[in-house]
Amino acid sequence: MTFQGNERRLAPQRLILDPMDALVLRRGFLRQPRPLGQLKTKIVESLAVGEAPGEGTPVDPPKELVLIRSPGGYLIFFDKVKDEILGFRTSRLAAGRYTVEVSGRAYQPLRAAVVLADVPPPFEDLPDNAGAQTAVVVALEPSFLHPTLDRAGGTQVGGALQAPEPGDFDRITVTIMANGTDLATYAVDRRGQWLLPLPNASPPFGPGPPPRTAPVTVLVRRGTDQLVSQTVTVTENELTTVATIVLPGA
Repeated sequence: MTFQGNERRLAPQRLILDPMDALVLRRGFLRQPRPLGQLKTKIVESLAVGEAPGEGTPVDPPKELVLIRSPGGYLIFFDKVKDEILGFRTSRLAAGRYTVEVSGRAYQPLRAAVVLADVPPPFEDLPDNAGAQTAVVVALEPSFLHPTLDRAGGTQVGGALQAPEPGDFDRITVTIMANGTDLATYAVDRRGQWLLPLPNASPPFGPGPPPRTAPVTVLVRRGTDQLVSQTVTVTENELTTVATIVLPGA
């Protein structure tokens, strides 16, 4: 895949992202459902061969990528980053594997491994397919602010976290489990709120007239480390709100 035009005269693409709304994608309404609103993409780690996101060397501070949106909704990185002081500038990122974090108001932050291409200048002498690469699909899961999720109905459970430091929710996830089965996981952003729809027929509510309830376990983790485990009773086809969960040290 390659994109041409005025941008190509400045530099060939180093990365192509194919962003999608995972919730709409699962419902099968659109082949490539584009996310709502603006997305922010940052390089947060450099990865060695065999390393997965979360196992690499942090890029400190993270580099926010300047992405150009194509008519088809692809996001293309032409080697410019955004600096709060210096504005737009050349990234100076070496070719190789990195972890990108993609986030938006209506979505959970997602981290994915990508490869930055290395195409040396002079760019004007490149063939048309220089730097061509396969787009990296990033299917973004809805956050509690996603308008469709908010009106989805069904069985849902949600709440808020309190961290030792304001906004300290890096790599924090909330997982709902029942009978040892992982029903849903939410990657918490800097706001600390979370909202999870639970699949039909799970957790097992058992027989009887509504309202039917069932116990589930709320697990809060930072990476692979478990921080909190709490049992909550959820009600079928209703939103169950969990009291604020305080993380250790808060």
